[in-house]
Amino acid sequence: MVALLAGLLTALVVPALRDYFGLTRPAGIVYVTVLPVLLWLLALAAAYRFRLMDRLLGLQDLLKD
Repeated sequence: MVALLAGLLTALVVPALRDYFGLTRPAGIVYVTVLPVLLWLLALAAAYRFRLMDRLLGLQDLLKD
């Protein structure tokens, strides 16, 4: 999935590839909207991966039993 996303971003950024695939340049509002959402999803993934809420709420002690 990451490779496909990187390929799409490359095709959007490189003018020759954008013309070859018939893509248009994204409007500025797309970057203003997508960047915070992407950062939010990365923050949620990190919180889930490192169990930040469990540590914050003290739930790791309940899960050990």
